[in-house]
Amino acid sequence: SDTLEAAGGDPSSVTIPGCVMFNPGETNTYNLANTDGSGYTQLRMSQSDWGFTDKAKRNYVAVDLFIEHPFDEKWYGRVDYTWSHLYGNTEGQVKSDLGQADISKTQDWDAAQLMYYAGGNLANDRRHQLKAFGAYQFTPEWLASATLRVMSGTPKSCLGYYAGPDAAAVNYDPVGYGSSYHYCYGQPVSAGGAGETPWIKNLDLGVTYRPGFADHKLAFSLNVFNVLNDRSVNRVSSTNEVTRRTVSNTYGLGTEAWSYNQPRYMRLTASYDF
Repeated sequence: SDTLEAAGGDPSSVTIPGCVMFNPGETNTYNLANTDGSGYTQLRMSQSDWGFTDKAKRNYVAVDLFIEHPFDEKWYGRVDYTWSHLYGNTEGQVKSDLGQADISKTQDWDAAQLMYYAGGNLANDRRHQLKAFGAYQFTPEWLASATLRVMSGTPKSCLGYYAGPDAAAVNYDPVGYGSSYHYCYGQPVSAGGAGETPWIKNLDLGVTYRPGFADHKLAFSLNVFNVLNDRSVNRVSSTNEVTRRTVSNTYGLGTEAWSYNQPRYMRLTASYDF
């Protein structure tokens, strides 16, 4: 309404929606419905009108390397390594830090204060990933395989009550979102700046039997996933406070079943090649 008034408009003469869609960092034009039904009043909102100092950023760089031994009727092997870096101030259409899965409707860019110190390593940044797969044909009937996957952890964030220079004037929560600002124990902490989750190590083993009496077209397979039963946490709560200066007892912990690496399990299958 301040921008409309500065442009010579009357805020009381139009309907101002409580929520709008816009492109962060760009000038956006809105048609506001006139309250008297006479049409629309056009309003242009620039980045500075919103109070933002940056545009949406999401950058991904990666290097993929692999070495492979083709199957020679006896064994096959391949090792893949990926180094990658995902950084910026917007994860994308969801917000893993808070578990927000409502596409394109996360709290990012709802207010300028929510984006202070938002730049950093994003929630799905996984710097190192190694995958090794091998298979060995003992006989025409028996094949054994193994897959090893090792992944570095993902960044952890710490979101607390607002602690900017004007914090007291806005009651430490300028937009009423509670513990959602990039401040931790009263200090600014950039996105992904609160450490990393542990590395995840998965070892999968498998064996397949193709009996000769069925011309090797019938197959029975047994696979065991996560043989070592690594239950490392892969996503933790970023909400640091339940009320100002009261630390949440779930901060830094996995709070959902999917917050942890899937436990060991087995799969038995039968198939036939026609």
